Amino acid sequence: MISEEILEVRSLDENGNLIRYTPPEPPGNFPESTIRGEKVLCDADVRQVKTEICYSTVCPPLGCIDLPYPCIFSRVCTYELVLVYYYPSDYEDEIKRCIGIAAIVGAAAALPYILVGNYSAALEAGSTSFTEAFKSCISEEIYEQVNLNFNLRRRPKESGGEACEWRRA
Repeated sequence: MISEEILEVRSLDENGNLIRYTPPEPPGNFPESTIRGEKVLCDADVRQVKTEICYSTVCPPLGCIDLPYPCIFSRVCTYELVLVYYYPSDYEDEIKRCIGIAAIVGAAAALPYILVGNYSAALEAGSTSFTEAFKSCISEEIYEQVNLNFNLRRRPKESGGEACEWRRA
């Protein structure tokens, strides 16, 4: 079971304005002979840490009070950079061969950013590197008929991902 949960990737531009990345919707008017494919370019188990204020109740003789103290929580989530592609069935072998080659390039570019939690840079680096490698592998005529969409998503535990639940450290 693959999660349809797509992460919202946000970053700041050079002026400090919030930028939200939303993956483009694939065109809905494909010919009947169009094939849809999906490939996980890379995945990584990412450890995340957060702190919160916890309270401990102490009851001296004059009454009970709640004392605040810092708590540390951690979790491990599996993130994956996914390519969803649409292409005409006429060029299936050539397109699959080039996607396989370009996937290695895209994964190598995105993985370091995923590991440090910079998801917007992972999307940018992975999609840019993949697209350049894919374009250099295939003819311009065929490339124009292929639709590429990149998404970053969290893999659920049922599909082999980590539990991704906050636990006290």
